[in-house]
Amino acid sequence: MFILADVFQDNMVFQRHKPINVFGVAQADQTLYFYLDNELVFEADVKKGDFQVSLPAQEAMENVDFRIESSAGETIPFKNIDIGEVWLAGGQSNMEFLMKYEEIYEYEKIYCEDEHLRFYNVPQYSFFGEEHEGFKEKNGYNKWHRASRENLWCFSAAGYYHAKHLRAELGVPVAILGCNWGGTSASAWMDMETLKSDPELRVYCDDYEKIENLSPDYADKEYRNRRVSNVKFTRWVNDMLLYGYGENKLVQLSCTVVNAFRPKDIGFGWQSFQRPAGLYSTMLKKIIGYNVKGVIWYQGESDDYRANIYSNLFSKMIERWRSYWNDEFPFLFVQIAPFEPGKTYPELRHQQEIVEKMVKDAYMVSIPDIGMKQDIHPKNKHDVGYRLALKALGKVYGKDVVCDAPYADKAELQGNNIILHFADCEELIISGGALNAMRIISEDGAIKMKSCSVDGNTLTLKTDCAGEKKHLRVEFAWTPYHEVNLYNEGGLPAKPFRIEIG
Repeated sequence: MFILADVFQDNMVFQRHKPINVFGVAQADQTLYFYLDNELVFEADVKKGDFQVSLPAQEAMENVDFRIESSAGETIPFKNIDIGEVWLAGGQSNMEFLMKYEEIYEYEKIYCEDEHLRFYNVPQYSFFGEEHEGFKEKNGYNKWHRASRENLWCFSAAGYYHAKHLRAELGVPVAILGCNWGGTSASAWMDMETLKSDPELRVYCDDYEKIENLSPDYADKEYRNRRVSNVKFTRWVNDMLLYGYGENKLVQLSCTVVNAFRPKDIGFGWQSFQRPAGLYSTMLKKIIGYNVKGVIWYQGESDDYRANIYSNLFSKMIERWRSYWNDEFPFLFVQIAPFEPGKTYPELRHQQEIVEKMVKDAYMVSIPDIGMKQDIHPKNKHDVGYRLALKALGKVYGKDVVCDAPYADKAELQGNNIILHFADCEELIISGGALNAMRIISEDGAIKMKSCSVDGNTLTLKTDCAGEKKHLRVEFAWTPYHEVNLYNEGGLPAKPFRIEIG
């Protein structure tokens, strides 16, 4: 007898052009035989205990039967299997963010039917044994879904739009493997040994150990509070906090007040989903080995309190994920959106850009034009997914598309005017009149920009006195919240930058 990992189910999608890894637990030594549409494609002897078998890579296929037989006489069949492109969608709430909250969900639901666009959500359990307590809803998790009017609500919105646009361009099945949880640090998604071995990252472990040692029943108190928070009232509050209720600050604040009355976690107990290395153990390890094309990642908000070390944390996490899979897959990630209360967000965005520059095949998508002033969850996830898909098409699939956000890589002073030269751009476009989010700072403070003009990939900032200053710095979108309206010819917004002159 043998038991496969939960991810192996009807309607699953395997990654094309890579070995198909099948893993689980064998309860005795045996031989396993693997069939695709009744054709034997591989056989392997496995020993009692954990096993992983790598089947030969396959071309794209649709709705095939997959069957595993054992020498002990057992057969496990799977129906409607696709082979195509699989992307792992990781991060926190802005990746978890369900389609039912997305701003054009009702419209998208009308046209979403596609049996070869599929999604799987790894169950959100924070400690071993939680699944058997029965307090959590399972609807939408641990099942392969096809895009349909009935199932669309539980897709990651950013993941869905990423997959939809890839599918339109590539013409093969596309699937999203969702492994994410709102409110989590990147430290929750990597092994404890890596965190402890890094002098700078060890602080995550130290904080956890301090709390864990406060009292023997500390974690139990935390979990009791969290269990109470699974009542319908809290689910209603969650819906209010995530649905598109707009920019009305009174509504935002009233939701925040209501939210304040629900039970809170009181720390990083051993049952907490926020503890370092926790979700690596209880969620990520369940799918390690299931081959993917790459990762799409949207996270960082919960690491804003240590923004200055995020590049180290995030780059280490990418390194470890590639190690877990033994695959140097591409890692696409989203620079966090504008949000007024995010006081350390400019530094965190800067740290994210450092990761893009220092980590091979890590590519950042910028969204400085779709934030919400008082809402940490932008409702426009279409543009997030679309830009992730563009980045994948250009960087991973080798398509000739504009996929990089423009930024100023050179600045010069001509009289009282500042000339900015932009990379990843042939034609700058200012949308909607006056240029937003630009600041000029001298040794004496801010300098007023009188006007600006564009010429190809250059932007001229006109002032009355810039030429009189010894030192100038130009900052673009270098604030917690901004509304960027500067784009390149591909419709991609300029990403935050800071550049010195003199």
